[in-house]
Amino acid sequence: MHSLTQDVICIRAHKRTRCVVERGIRQLKRRFHVLHGEIRLTPEKASRVVTVCAILHNLCKQRNIPQPEEEEEEDDDDDNGGGDDEGGVAVPVQQSGVVYRAHYTNTHFG
Repeated sequence: MHSLTQDVICIRAHKRTRCVVERGIRQLKRRFHVLHGEIRLTPEKASRVVTVCAILHNLCKQRNIPQPEEEEEEDDDDDNGGGDDEGGVAVPVQQSGVVYRAHYTNTHFG
C-alpha cells in the first residue's frame, strides 16, 4: 500500500506532466489551424497529420520562426478584424497564416 507521501509525489508528478503536455498541444494548435477542430480522417491519417504538424513545429523552433500570437476569443464588438491592438500590425485572424508563410519564405528563400 502507498503511503500518503508517495501519493502526493505521484499526484504532483502527474500534474507537472499534464501541464507540459497541454502546453505542447496549445502550441501546436496555435501554429496549425487544422488541429483546432475535428479532423475528419481515418485514425491512421489523422495521426500522420498530427505527426507532421509536430515535425514542422520543431523545424520552426529550430529556425527561430516565431510562434503565432495566441488568439483571443472572438467578441461580437471587435471592429478591427481580429487583429493585434498591442503595438503590432493589425492582421486579421484568417490572414495570420499568410504572414507566417511570408516570413518563412523571406527568411529561407529571400
